[in-house]
Amino acid sequence: AVRAEAERSNRSQQDVIRAAVAHYLHLEGADPPPAAVLPAEGTVVPDRLLPPRSRFARAAGRILLPTSMTSADLLHRGARG
Repeated sequence: AVRAEAERSNRSQQDVIRAAVAHYLHLEGADPPPAAVLPAEGTVVPDRLLPPRSRFARAAGRILLPTSMTSADLLHRGARG
């Protein structure tokens, strides 16, 4: 349901969940529930956030790594924790 609403409203799944939780908890100034979101063309984005560069799209597919390789091996050495 969250994925479908994110795709329909051109919002991130995280944004849809935040709005739903805020509405459920009756937080002041909360966004309307996801079902009441404006169409993608009129989506309201706070000034501090950049709107998405493109509409929600499903990933093309997963990449399977060889058993001897981990995702950490793909990261630049300086990016590892």
